[in-house]
Amino acid sequence: VQALALLLSKGQPLTLEAAARALSLPPRRLRLMLEAEGQGFRELLNEFRRDAAAQYLRQGLTVTQTAYLLGFSEPAAFQ
Repeated sequence: VQALALLLSKGQPLTLEAAARALSLPPRRLRLMLEAEGQGFRELLNEFRRDAAAQYLRQGLTVTQTAYLLGFSEPAAFQ
């Protein structure tokens, strides 16, 4: 989750490969670590985005601003 927050703050893509790079791990190793915890990258990403979206919206950001900050190409993809 910390790697995703770091990527988001730098405007980098929220991908398994980018998260692995941020953690100095091979992507396969990160995938295996997540699987050992019973979670896939997509589920982790969705949970992270859901929590971050709730926080942004509570702070008064618009849906459009929130979608952009979470790396969605357009607000419709976020909703």
